[in-house]
Amino acid sequence: MEAEREAFSIAEFCERYSVGQSLVFKHMREGLLPFRKAGRRTLIGRADADRWLNSLPQSRQSSKRKEGRNIPEKCSSPDGR
Repeated sequence: MEAEREAFSIAEFCERYSVGQSLVFKHMREGLLPFRKAGRRTLIGRADADRWLNSLPQSRQSSKRKEGRNIPEKCSSPDGR
C-alpha cells in the first residue's frame, strides 16, 4: 500500500481534486490556497489541500429537488439532443 502524499505539485493537485490549473493559480493568488516553494517547484501541502476543499461551497442541488424545483439531471445540447 502506497503512503499518503504530504504535498502535491500543481499537476498532482489538479488531478487529485479534478480542477484546472487556472482555478488553482487564481486561488493561490487570492490567498485561498496556501502553497510553498522548494526552489522552482511549487508544492501544496495535504492539510492545506484538505482545508481548501472543505472551504468550497456545498451544492444546494439536493435541497432544491426536495423543494420541488425542476432541475435537469443532464444538460442537453441547444438542439435538444
